[in-house]
Amino acid sequence: MNDSREPLPEAREICFPGSRHRWLLYHFSTLDSTNDFLHRRTDSLPDRSVVTTDVQTAGRGRMGRSWISPPGGLYFSFLLSPGPSPDFAPRLGLLVADLVCDLLEESGIPGQVKWPNDVVVGGRKMAGILPECGNHPQPWMIVGLGMNLAGIPGHTDSRGLVPSHWGAFSDAPEPMAILRDILGRLDASWPDRNLDPLQGRLASIGSRLWCRGQLVRMIRGPETFTGTVSGVAPDGCLILATSAGMKTFDSGELRPV
Repeated sequence: MNDSREPLPEAREICFPGSRHRWLLYHFSTLDSTNDFLHRRTDSLPDRSVVTTDVQTAGRGRMGRSWISPPGGLYFSFLLSPGPSPDFAPRLGLLVADLVCDLLEESGIPGQVKWPNDVVVGGRKMAGILPECGNHPQPWMIVGLGMNLAGIPGHTDSRGLVPSHWGAFSDAPEPMAILRDILGRLDASWPDRNLDPLQGRLASIGSRLWCRGQLVRMIRGPETFTGTVSGVAPDGCLILATSAGMKTFDSGELRPV
């Protein structure tokens, strides 16, 4: 397992036309978790550091779920330090999911945004995004992404989402090509971290929202709500039309009825 005392590989600089900033890319053959690796380095790595790996041995998603990460996928996380407002974390997850859908659409693959942080195709999970934030030694935000490209882990997660992969629909690009594409789109769509990540993206996310217009269950702790997916609010909350009227949710687990 890598920790903060392990030497870093040489960084590669990635710059995009029109961007005032650069990304610093560190690539590993194996890591426990790209998000966890950055957690251990928030006091030493510079802003806009990107860590990618061929394999994760302890990849994870929301609520402590494991993310199985075999060879052939794309697994990376980036660090923003100082980070934007913590309120932006869920919104940034939605933005990255929508940018992934842009990329898929250009290859003829109809991706959907499953609130709050997944990308699904045909009801099957292809990618997951994990935003996290903290305050030590200064405010920071980490966003991780895992995407199935050439194969699938071969399991169904606890929510019943069957995995899928890019190669089931068309030839998948190389992982590094997708990584560069996502970072470039992020720079173009969100040039200033003081700006709302969802500015100008709500209509796109709403049109791609998984189960929009369908009856779903929202599980939040011991409570379960039933309603029809109506859209996403400007703050990133999910809007459900319930028998008691419109309700918004800032957290929870969305499942079809």
